[in-house]
Amino acid sequence: MWEYFKNIFRKIRYKLHYDDVETKQLLMKILDQQYKFQSNISAKIDLLKLMLLEPNGLQNLHLRYELLGAPAQYEHLFWEMPSDSVCIDCGGNVGLFSDLIISQGCQVHMFEPNPFLFSKLSWKYRNEPLMHLYNSAVGIRNETVTFSLPENINDDFLFWSLSSVVKTDQIDKECITSKSKDYEVESIRLTEFIEKLLNEKISIYILKLDVEGSEFEIIDDIIEKQLYRNIAHIFCETHERFVVQGTEKLEKIKEKIASLGIENIYLDWI
Repeated sequence: MWEYFKNIFRKIRYKLHYDDVETKQLLMKILDQQYKFQSNISAKIDLLKLMLLEPNGLQNLHLRYELLGAPAQYEHLFWEMPSDSVCIDCGGNVGLFSDLIISQGCQVHMFEPNPFLFSKLSWKYRNEPLMHLYNSAVGIRNETVTFSLPENINDDFLFWSLSSVVKTDQIDKECITSKSKDYEVESIRLTEFIEKLLNEKISIYILKLDVEGSEFEIIDDIIEKQLYRNIAHIFCETHERFVVQGTEKLEKIKEKIASLGIENIYLDWI
């Protein structure tokens, strides 16, 4: 039975090493707390069965949200999401966020600059009409940018390929080494893309930003153009640890959001 849950957890977290009893007990505790499986093993299996047997059911949304590891206080926004919603997923990674949106019958515009992940995502969503997939980065200008992958990516390609960062003067040099693997990709000005959708009378319900250090200037651009007024919810994962003076930039953005009374930009996403 433990092997059953161990395999599930491995798929969720990509890379975990555990052999001793103490670690097994710790992982079961994580399953209980993080994913709110509070009953016995039978109940846990029943929850997973519901997700498999009813892929478009309500329980599916809850379990997908739990597997994201997203803040519990925002789950109700996904339950309230209109069925004709359009969302933008910047930094799609392996598609967990977009899968949640699509499972509710809503459209997603996903940006994933990593060419290796993009090729897998293209295959994954090849027959999905609700997915609009772009192999590009997002920022505050239209340009070609260089991304850097960790030097130890070959140790576990999937795990480390999620950690690429744009090589700019604003990125902390400790995130990039001489052995990092680089690739070039086109980057678009995100606010221009948003304006294009709005001009087509498309209502944007969620914008999710997981852009490894570029979020501060993007959020600032969105605020300056007042586009937050036309987006229901903006979720942003901050990476101040990657950016030169990242903590100061985060505080500056927080102050700007507070001073303008903006209530739909959330900087504590995952």
